[in-house]
Amino acid sequence: MSKFQASEQEDVSFGQDIQRDQQLLTERASQMYFWLPIHFMVTLLGVSTLLLYFRIVVCTKILDVYCRFSLFLMSFGKLLVLISYSGILGLCTFYDLESESEECSEYPLHTFFAVLHSMGEYLNVGPFFVLVLDRLFSILNINHHNSESYSQFYTVLMSSNIFLIFIYVYAIVMASAKIFTLAAIIIIFFVFFISLGLVVYLFHISENIYYSTQGKLSLDKRFRLSQSHELSKSLLPPVIFGCIVKLILIFSIFLVYAEIVQFSNPDTFYQIWNLCLNIDCIILPIMFLYLHKAFRKKIRSMLMISGRGKVQRYSNIEWNENGCVTKSDTIF
Repeated sequence: MSKFQASEQEDVSFGQDIQRDQQLLTERASQMYFWLPIHFMVTLLGVSTLLLYFRIVVCTKILDVYCRFSLFLMSFGKLLVLISYSGILGLCTFYDLESESEECSEYPLHTFFAVLHSMGEYLNVGPFFVLVLDRLFSILNINHHNSESYSQFYTVLMSSNIFLIFIYVYAIVMASAKIFTLAAIIIIFFVFFISLGLVVYLFHISENIYYSTQGKLSLDKRFRLSQSHELSKSLLPPVIFGCIVKLILIFSIFLVYAEIVQFSNPDTFYQIWNLCLNIDCIILPIMFLYLHKAFRKKIRSMLMISGRGKVQRYSNIEWNENGCVTKSDTIF
């Protein structure tokens, strides 16, 4: 074979490689444009739901301040997860890159969104664990729950999450070894599963203590017991749903890392993974608002108030601790 023929074959092979790479980039770019509107719609739905959740749960005094602050951090974490991943996806799609590619991660804005996303992931779990511990303490030591010493204890417990957030963000975003990332994800999921067990325990013990202390405690303390029971009853179904989702995700990570399941485009796996996390961020507040009796009554009353012709006067409406209208000048 002459040198000219060999050079010609190399040129043909090089041209085929270029065409193959261009075709691969085109396919991956089309997949990115496919996922982008889906994630944006989920994000829009999630942000709207969380704003309603924030307005009804956090901004009212149906629950005590400790509970509302924990729920505020949880809702803020869910907002961070939804918005930050949409930012990552939009940035990488703008440059026709995959969201998990090294090329896209080199942009400082990608790192910023990744840090926010990791912070949101932790805030979904850490404050929830503190919330369950707070409810347990309010039942098992109800006489000291409103004391100054408990306020200091709660402050220290919640402040420790700041230190843990930095560790989690470093393991997810900064650490170069994948084993640290995998370990951080498994640990955070494990804490969530522990929280599920505590919620189940809270549900049973709050009910038992409530009925066993009938006539022995003041109405205020019994009301706080009923609040903890109602909270645990409302949290249990969405938390179980979240645990099922997380178990599936952990199992899928194992299959992918062990190369038992392989994707022709690895970015597809990460898109499905984050889509499941985003949907989980929406399901919990929706189910919680629907299952909690006081918040469900409040939403129903708000819908009736906003309905045309159903309310004649509603300028002085107030809400009691059960989420019900108390002013008598509201006419339905």
